[in-house]
Amino acid sequence: MKNIFLFLVLLGNILVQDKIPYDVTKVTTKKELNFYHTDKRGIKYKDVVYYVENDLNVITAYQQSGKLKWKVNFTEKFTSEVIGERKIRYINIDKDKLHVTYTKHDYFEIDLKTGKLFYWGSD
Repeated sequence: MKNIFLFLVLLGNILVQDKIPYDVTKVTTKKELNFYHTDKRGIKYKDVVYYVENDLNVITAYQQSGKLKWKVNFTEKFTSEVIGERKIRYINIDKDKLHVTYTKHDYFEIDLKTGKLFYWGSD
């Protein structure tokens, strides 16, 4: 009986994993990621995963169940001239904001609840 129960639990975990649209091994609980120094792609914070896609241009927020909360595509939102390669270089969670460095010198803030993007400027 214990073996059947264990099998069902493992099967359930596999099925749930298939529903998660990101690689759980690439998620950390640290509050910042510098993509120059890591292969991690997401931050888990308050039961939400903020995940940067492999192209380093899209940030997606997923609820614990894997359900999409919001998504920001920087190549669609930010079309002006830039210096440097178009990619997310750094993210940092601070209270209710996700701070993002995009390209070499452009700084953004994303509201964690709504996904609303605010451009801070560049240096």
